[in-house]
Amino acid sequence: HLAHVLESCTALLSLDVSSNFIGPGGMARLQVLKHCTELRCLELTGNQFGPHGAASLALPLSHCTNITRIGLAWNNILDQGATSLAQALALCVSLEDLDLEGNRIG
Repeated sequence: HLAHVLESCTALLSLDVSSNFIGPGGMARLQVLKHCTELRCLELTGNQFGPHGAASLALPLSHCTNITRIGLAWNNILDQGATSLAQALALCVSLEDLDLEGNRIG
């Protein structure tokens, strides 16, 4: 499984798992991204993980303080998911590009 491999990839710089139908359950398994502290780019566009999946992403993102791009478009995050992510994103001090297109926020 991808989650087991990611656990040992602490120097990973980029991960693109766009359009893989990860869903909220798969997002919970991506908690291992908290070990990828060097991550610069995370692409999760088009996985339809919803607000619960977005909430699962908050903890690992709070550890990825060097990340510069996060692609979260078309995941049906909604206001609830955006609120869950907000605190974690505040810790991503190097973030330059955040794509939230098509998430019905606001």
